[in-house]
Amino acid sequence: MPPRRVREQQQDDDTSPPPPPQLTPYERASVDMLAGITRLLERQSERPGKSHEKDVAERFRKQGPKKFSGTTDPLVAEEWILSLETIIAYMGLQDADKVRCAIFMISTHLFGGRAQWLA
Repeated sequence: MPPRRVREQQQDDDTSPPPPPQLTPYERASVDMLAGITRLLERQSERPGKSHEKDVAERFRKQGPKKFSGTTDPLVAEEWILSLETIIAYMGLQDADKVRCAIFMISTHLFGGRAQWLA
């Protein structure tokens, strides 16, 4: 077997590291978007453990929706529905959340404020 050659180690302490690669505008936008998503997820994880449904219900109640009076007058009932629709449109709720809020308002009248069957 031939003898091994010993490599001479170059000590280039004076050379600086290469510059970082230049990102294309698309790559820069992707990096910025991922950073934004990361910040959003971090903020959401810091929030107390509220479920989406509880958060929607709380926001809905803060709008001060009218209570259903239990009347048989269709004009009064229609006015009540329109008032709920106005709040729901303002909040920009999804269909499932709209139904949940309307059921909550009806059930509190029908069951004296106990809407346990919704849970």
